[in-house]
Amino acid sequence: MLFAGIIAICILLGAWGRIVMKKALEHKPPLICALIFEIVQVAVALPLFFFYEAPETIFFSFISGGLFSASLVLYFMSFVDGEVSLLTPFRSLRGLVALIISILWWHEALTAGEVTGIVVITIGILMLYRGTEFKKLIHFLFHKEALFMMGSVILGVIASYYDKLGVAANGLYAHYLWTCSFALVFLAVFCLLWYRTKVWKLVTSNLSHHNLSVGFIFSGAYVTHLMALQMERVTIVNALLAISTLVTTFLAARYLKEAVLEKLPGTIVIVLGTILIGFL
Repeated sequence: MLFAGIIAICILLGAWGRIVMKKALEHKPPLICALIFEIVQVAVALPLFFFYEAPETIFFSFISGGLFSASLVLYFMSFVDGEVSLLTPFRSLRGLVALIISILWWHEALTAGEVTGIVVITIGILMLYRGTEFKKLIHFLFHKEALFMMGSVILGVIASYYDKLGVAANGLYAHYLWTCSFALVFLAVFCLLWYRTKVWKLVTSNLSHHNLSVGFIFSGAYVTHLMALQMERVTIVNALLAISTLVTTFLAARYLKEAVLEKLPGTIVIVLGTILIGFL
């Protein structure tokens, strides 16, 4: 029951965070939005010092922080010009990516349920882009928004495995605090190298209530994600979080006025296939 509640909170926060993020990216550069997000996340994590215990190792947090920061930048970049309801289904492919990594990394064999899930996801993608010429479909899949999102998904899934190891080794609080700190350092260096100006000037000149809100919302989503990883396997957690795609689709129709009716059947099938991979 506790696990279900944590997953539900993570799903709702993640979905609402994408809508607010899209609003923030209408006026602010994605790299700086990602930096401000991480500053807020570190600020939210600071009270964890009261529960802090010296970690056994910071290696997992270092790797996770680096992967998470790169994933976050690609994630923000994908939504600058892309539609939320069109790109978010790619996010629900986390379960499929986790499965592929398990096969390549740990040489796990495919089960009948996983094969079924892959088939269902493929059908969902075809439904999502039904009526689209094959050349246009291929063009979209290799367009920068789709590539940024898939890169973000792949890095995010790999980070999830290191999150799992880091939480197991050091506990939730220490891992979260160190991961956020490393991610902030990586993002600050990215911004410094890219813009070649003082980081604090970039932050103060681009602050808005939208990108501050994104930081608080996604911080809650990340904490609940880590809590879920304490309780279940990565594949199951990623499969359940695919439900957030459906919630995001409805919110995109309501608040961003995106046309989602034709996309909804394909999105539902993709989410169903992702859940099948996680549970069968």
